Amino acid sequence: MPAQAQPPERAWAPELHAELVARFRALVEEWFRRREPIGRYADELGVSTTTLRVACADIAGMPPSEMLNLRAFLEAKRALCYTNLSVAQIAYSLGFLDPAYFTRSFTKHAGLSPRQFRIDRGVDVVTHATSMAAGAETMSVR
Repeated sequence: MPAQAQPPERAWAPELHAELVARFRALVEEWFRRREPIGRYADELGVSTTTLRVACADIAGMPPSEMLNLRAFLEAKRALCYTNLSVAQIAYSLGFLDPAYFTRSFTKHAGLSPRQFRIDRGVDVVTHATSMAAGAETMSVR
């Protein structure tokens, strides 16, 4: 029985998949706030969406959309812990057009709402904002 030919996306050598995923990750770092469709990333990388999906599955064990979401939600978690930005401001800063959609997506990803995430980390936005303002005042006095 003759061996079946592999689809072109699976025929890539593992090194090429690793290199493609590394280039994709670099592009995600540059563009994650834009919420570009995965097809736009594939076009920029000079590959098909299928090739990008297969490479990410082989190397990272997840689809490119999940890699993009993980990066955006990491930034959201940082903003929730270290800034006094509202959830809506954080959503808009990450390229989400609808803060409610951002909240639903974050909740699905993190297992709790952005507000609860902030509370569970002991971040009090009012106190945080006051301490940041006091720190800025102290810095300007010096």
